[in-house]
Amino acid sequence: MPLLILMGAAVAGGCPPPEVVAAEARELILDARPEVALQQIRGAEDLSCLEVLLGSPEALAALFQIGGIAAIEAGDEALARRWFGDAARLAWTVPLDARLSQGGALFAQVHEATLSRPRGTVMARSEVRLDGWSLSVGDSRAVPPGWHLVQSITPEGAVESLRVEVASGARVEVGRPASSMDIVAPPSPRRGLGVAGAALVVAGATSLALSASAAHDLGVAKAQGAAVDAQRPLAARTNALLYGGVGVVGVGATGLVVALFFTK
Repeated sequence: MPLLILMGAAVAGGCPPPEVVAAEARELILDARPEVALQQIRGAEDLSCLEVLLGSPEALAALFQIGGIAAIEAGDEALARRWFGDAARLAWTVPLDARLSQGGALFAQVHEATLSRPRGTVMARSEVRLDGWSLSVGDSRAVPPGWHLVQSITPEGAVESLRVEVASGARVEVGRPASSMDIVAPPSPRRGLGVAGAALVVAGATSLALSASAAHDLGVAKAQGAAVDAQRPLAARTNALLYGGVGVVGVGATGLVVALFFTK
């Protein structure tokens, strides 16, 4: 069974867009203050506080790529690997910024390792943004395992952001399902049989009424001494309407009985 993630309440407070944090961190690195840049990235890496929709994965790539460089400059290779892994997982189509060449070898190594793992699948139950990519209802996207950023618009018009874990080989459904008022229930067998049965009973009764009229016409023809050849069409019509009406009424009545007692 797929894991279902329903978007919850928006996180209050908000935080600056990742591209803004990345630009500030880059300036701090250029000023030889990588430790301060690290603090900037740490304060923004959760992303569940975002109150603006990301338009593409480039912003996430910028945040975690510059975070990896800041970690390298600060002598923390483990943290650099983690943030380079985040960049590769969330924005694997975005290459390392050419201005960050000092981290090229480590980034390439982590990028390859991240993308070599079997992917999971995220499927949208409503309009969402997945790592900056737009997904419509029913769309799905295969992603590297780990956490991913899912964003949507609440009924009140606010942006809510959620980190969702996706395991290798798993399928995770995100977003809000249609409301109960939007869901059209399939017709019940009882109702279908009942409507069909009633229609057949009415049609059969109409045929019987017509047969009675035809029988009257046949009686008039006999009383007036009409020839036998003239009476035959009236007799045939009377019998056809009579037997047909009886048969149709019987089928309709059977449908009504089945609908009432043998279906739900």
